[in-house]
Amino acid sequence: VLLSGLPLRAQVLLSVMEIEAWFIGEYLHFSKVDDRLVADRITAARLFDPRTIMVEDIAHPSSEMDAIYLLEGENYIKSREQVQAIVDALDFEHMTVDVRLRAPALGRLVDELTAIFQRANSNG
Repeated sequence: VLLSGLPLRAQVLLSVMEIEAWFIGEYLHFSKVDDRLVADRITAARLFDPRTIMVEDIAHPSSEMDAIYLLEGENYIKSREQVQAIVDALDFEHMTVDVRLRAPALGRLVDELTAIFQRANSNG
C-alpha cells in the first residue's frame, strides 16, 4: 500500500457548490465539447467571464452548465456518461494552477492531496 506506515490525519473537505462550478471554471473543456464554446462566446452570452469568475459565486452551476451547452443546441443533463465525458476533457493542470485560485474549496483539496503525496514520496 502506497501510504502504509504514514501518519495520516482524517480530514473532511466540503465543496461549497456543485462540481459544475469547477467545470465552468475549467472553461477550456467546453471547446472540446463544441469548438464554438470558447470563453469569449460564453462571456458574451452569459454575462460572466469563465476565465475570471470566482466559481463559488455562481448561484446555480448546474443551470449555468445547461445554459452554456444550450448556446449550441445541447443540454447538460448531469448523466453519469456526460459527467465522465467532461471529466475526461478537463485540463487538470489548468485546474490545479489557475482554477484553484478562483475556487477556494478546490484549492484546499489540491493542497491536501499534494501534501499527502509529498509525504508519501519523502518516506519511500
